[in-house]
Amino acid sequence: MVEMVTGPTASSLAQKADGPLNPEEGVNEFRKQVRAGTPWYPALLNVISRWTAASEYFDGHTRHYLINGEAFDWLSLAERLIISAESLLPSDETEKLVVFGISPVLSRNGQEEAAFEAAIGAAKYRAFLNYQYGVIVEQLVLASAEEKLVKNASIFEAIERPYADEQAFKEVYGEPFKKLRSHYRGASGMLLPENATRGDYEHFLYWLSKYRVRHMEPARIASDTRRAMILLSRLEQRRNRFINQNSDSLTAGSVYLYSIESNPNFLSLPR
Repeated sequence: MVEMVTGPTASSLAQKADGPLNPEEGVNEFRKQVRAGTPWYPALLNVISRWTAASEYFDGHTRHYLINGEAFDWLSLAERLIISAESLLPSDETEKLVVFGISPVLSRNGQEEAAFEAAIGAAKYRAFLNYQYGVIVEQLVLASAEEKLVKNASIFEAIERPYADEQAFKEVYGEPFKKLRSHYRGASGMLLPENATRGDYEHFLYWLSKYRVRHMEPARIASDTRRAMILLSRLEQRRNRFINQNSDSLTAGSVYLYSIESNPNFLSLPR
């Protein structure tokens, strides 16, 4: 189990050498660099490295880039910047990044991940890893538990997906969903509404990842996480086949949003 890093604040996630950027400045800087001839992906990472806003009201809803001050959803920020300069960018490359998490830079001798870390800065990279393990993997832990429940049900039980959704929470955390939601509100002061947004849900998932580490046996934590990683491997193989890409190019900064979010039935909140 990878231990999540704590500590980075929104302001500390900006690289001071290049100067911090608020949302308006970040959008303008990205457009300026692209218009000046800088390749769009390095320009994107440069602006991301200097971005300071943890969240932003944009396009009719709040986008959360930094979950709980610790977990950085870099692809959400990348998508926001790409939307702001869409007419200046190659649509095929930006679509691969936003939809599949694939950068236009192919892996060479395993150095792409190190280059990605250097480009966005060490603090943001640690926060990015927190997002991977605290949000993406936690969603996969729940999804794999749901899959196991459905698979192990006899033809007489025939577990329906909404029932499996709720049972998955109890299977993983030892508590029913409604009780976990109540614990979350008491511990964090945040409400998970019935019509939760992606940001609401990601805050909840990140809290659940810490709850699981605090309350479950280490052997069970390892087992659940291992099963989630097996599911992740299967999803990546499916994605690789779909987009006809060599898996060596699916590295730096890849967040597995396509596999999880393109399927509306992959995991939903119990009602």
